[in-house]
Amino acid sequence: MVDTGFLRGDAGGSIAVEVVPSGDDQPCEIVLDASPLFGRTVWSGVLSRSGRIHAIRPGIAWNPDALLTWRRPDIVEITGSVRIGDRAVPLRHAIRVRSVAEASLLEPRSFAAMINEDHAWIDPILREGIDHGVVDRYRLLEEEDFEGTVANVFSVWTAMRRRGIVYGNVAVTSNPTTQRVRTLDEVVRHRQANCVDGSVAMASMLRRLGVPSALVVRPNHMLLAFRPCRTCRWLGLETTLLSQDPVETRHPAMDSLRRRYARGDSTLAADWASFEAALVAGDANLPQDPDESGSMLRIDEIRDSGMIPVPTDRSVGSVPPSP
Repeated sequence: MVDTGFLRGDAGGSIAVEVVPSGDDQPCEIVLDASPLFGRTVWSGVLSRSGRIHAIRPGIAWNPDALLTWRRPDIVEITGSVRIGDRAVPLRHAIRVRSVAEASLLEPRSFAAMINEDHAWIDPILREGIDHGVVDRYRLLEEEDFEGTVANVFSVWTAMRRRGIVYGNVAVTSNPTTQRVRTLDEVVRHRQANCVDGSVAMASMLRRLGVPSALVVRPNHMLLAFRPCRTCRWLGLETTLLSQDPVETRHPAMDSLRRRYARGDSTLAADWASFEAALVAGDANLPQDPDESGSMLRIDEIRDSGMIPVPTDRSVGSVPPSP
């Protein structure tokens, strides 16, 4: 076990080299050669205590583009050298590197990192909601604009629904403690999403619109929640119903919007029916008191704590046309 008084380098680093000096106050240099995932990295310092394990975490010069395109677990060999005083020894070790698109089931907050409100495809998809006639434009909403907020969420729902996204679960990884999460572009390109993928994709777009959103973790399930106004209660949204045939289900808070969207254009009416059914199913899955429940992962609070989105792969290209 390493004494916390003998940790050196980047405290949050993910690669550590353990060194035991034979004398006090020994100068040390660690060199990690360039690899497919990071550039040449050098750490130098002083190891204070003889015979004690010093854990050195060099500040790795990661290659962001390489990490973003690393889509499956694989082995990377790390080579380099460790010098203590006048003695140098070679360093060689193989590590298993997993994809940045895997979230930890042991730390549910990590799913919030998969929400990317900066994704380049969001604006074109939001435009499709306007083209479908749900809203004429997206507005900076007032804090108490319940109907305006729900209309914006429905616009996003309609754009995604008309892209033909169906339920598909390919989340299993070789590590039982992680789950693979599709990025927004993967959801749109392959037209598949499970409960996590759909919730993350929708939350990414709601975040762009300034709609307070949250991921709700339930046993073997996840759904989206959003808050239509500052004094409103949270509304659940069951994204797995995106591709389901609409059913006649009424949400008690949607009478006015139902009159607006459920009459006239039959396609838009079907979109509304599926959206309202998703609201009803989502509300049924919300915890009794969402604000006090640890299962409600509020994205604004998690962002404020310092967790930023996993960025978009730069080679993602342009959003494909809606089918």
